[in-house]
Amino acid sequence: MRSLVLEDTRRLAWHDASDPKRRHEREAIVRPIAVATCDLDQPMIFGQTPFAMPIHLGHDNITDGWRAVAPALAERPAADVLVGGGGGGRSIPLYAIDAALALGAASVTYVDTDAARLAVAAELGARVVEGKPDRSLGAFR
Repeated sequence: MRSLVLEDTRRLAWHDASDPKRRHEREAIVRPIAVATCDLDQPMIFGQTPFAMPIHLGHDNITDGWRAVAPALAERPAADVLVGGGGGGRSIPLYAIDAALALGAASVTYVDTDAARLAVAAELGARVVEGKPDRSLGAFR
């Protein structure tokens, strides 16, 4: 197997890597049929993050979005879900919206200041609120 490694700022190289192994009976090894870049790949490549190098590229934001909502919805099926946008992984909240709706959330509300992400969230079926959370819980500017 090969792995794309960011060896240093602006220096990428392919490295040989061992095949993945299952560590738990509930884990699966999958063969990707498509790949894409993560929102953090470009800042990492240009040295704009605090991550130590070398670092293997290719982490998965879809699973991060899933983990953000699946445990809570397993405990409270058909709950209302609030997802906040922004931050470093800009696609993660959008994946969380999609996962929450697929898992049967009663509703999903998405809060962000980015018009493009708000539009995508609305297309996915979320109620969108433009703004950022105020210091007092539940208030938006």
